Amino acid sequence: MPKSPTASDTTRPSIAHPTPATGPTITHNTPTPGPTAESAAAATASNAARTAPTGSSTGATTPHAGDAAGPDILPSGAGPTGGGSGARRAMVVLAHHRADSLSAHIAARTVDRLTTAGYAIDYLDLYRENFDPRMTVADQPDWDNRDKIYSPETEAHMRRLLAAEVVVVVFPVYWQSVPAILKGWIDNVWNYGFAYGRSKPRLAGKRVLWLGLAGAAADDEIIAGMQQVLEAQLNEGIAYYSGFADSHVGLLPDAEEQPQSIDPEGNLVIGEAISGEARTAHYAAFEAKADGFVDALLTASRVAA
Repeated sequence: MPKSPTASDTTRPSIAHPTPATGPTITHNTPTPGPTAESAAAATASNAARTAPTGSSTGATTPHAGDAAGPDILPSGAGPTGGGSGARRAMVVLAHHRADSLSAHIAARTVDRLTTAGYAIDYLDLYRENFDPRMTVADQPDWDNRDKIYSPETEAHMRRLLAAEVVVVVFPVYWQSVPAILKGWIDNVWNYGFAYGRSKPRLAGKRVLWLGLAGAAADDEIIAGMQQVLEAQLNEGIAYYSGFADSHVGLLPDAEEQPQSIDPEGNLVIGEAISGEARTAHYAAFEAKADGFVDALLTASRVAA
């Protein structure tokens, strides 16, 4: 899609942080695959351990925390792991086509934070699992029957969502909305008879955090409207309609190295790229803001419990 202040992040910022020897053990728990419309690179991606990025938009290779080893991806069917026996379960969903993206980096930090808090993690990378966002008759065989049998892939994703107490979805903001693959996952999995259409939704009581990364600068006037649009779509239109007890949109502007904004005439203005200590401080603050949204989710979960 064209470059815009709402279409964010290409690669992770190359900021030096202490790197742990190993990442948390989590699972892809890959569902039965259906036909895929993803790229050849995504289609051939292995379900082995996530590898570190080899560079960034600036050509630097300094890893972030968690980049060197990354979380271990267990074989399909292993179930969510980490957090010990009886741990609460969390699902982290990533909707970005690049493994070295800032979105992927924030998702990895989220996994680390939830694991440290004692959650067992089910990590769903929609691209690496080759999720097909297209709705088919098998995915929704009979609209009028709330107890219909869905496709094996959809059923598998429903079970994963049902098992999670908290859900964190990480995505780049495209046109003040979510990427197509994430919208397709919601359409297919948060389906009639499962997520809604019952007196008590099956997802009732769960909590969700939507972390949206935006290329627009934090002081751009578009941010306030973007926040409102995303809250209306994701909180009111999806989460609360599906019975979630709590839903928040954590909007993360300033994802780009070059500040982006729209001038009064509607023109896209791209500033000079930040570098050096300013760049390090910029992305440290970006990470801290994302961590704060996750911490608020954890605090709310503890209060609810």
